[in-house]
Amino acid sequence: MGAGEVQMKKNDYTLNANMPLNDAIVRISDLLDSEHVSYKAEANIIGSTEIPLPFWSWDKRLYTRKNWIGFNPFIFISSIDFILKEISQKETHIEVIINQKRAMFLFRFFCFLFLGIMVAVLLSANDLFEILVPFLIFSAMLFIAWLFIFRHSINLIKTEIIKALQ
Repeated sequence: MGAGEVQMKKNDYTLNANMPLNDAIVRISDLLDSEHVSYKAEANIIGSTEIPLPFWSWDKRLYTRKNWIGFNPFIFISSIDFILKEISQKETHIEVIINQKRAMFLFRFFCFLFLGIMVAVLLSANDLFEILVPFLIFSAMLFIAWLFIFRHSINLIKTEIIKALQ
């Protein structure tokens, strides 16, 4: 039993799961429950109603043991919807639709935050070169780390869904 990727377009993709429709619904529901995502299931559609946004590092919803990064990738998205269609009694077609508005908002927020801090440091510095170089290196490292998590959250979600459907 397994799931294979058929097509990918931006943040939407489709999977074919080698299992009955009801089993696929149960496994997707279990995945969303384990990642603290509230959802509503109607007929063959599962749609998220609330995705956690942890503010503190000690919030357990921020972390997961299901991927190599350790972060819950669902916290970076605004919503996720699954449209399931039964192809045969043992095969289900699943369309996954992901909305990343939250990730874009968080990305812009942190960019403006770093820009503001950099302007404040530049205005208060006596020796610009002494402060600017370490600050720019640190800012670049944070920017790259955030971009990596932002960009790969979709891939991590996709991997978790495929594992849940195997």
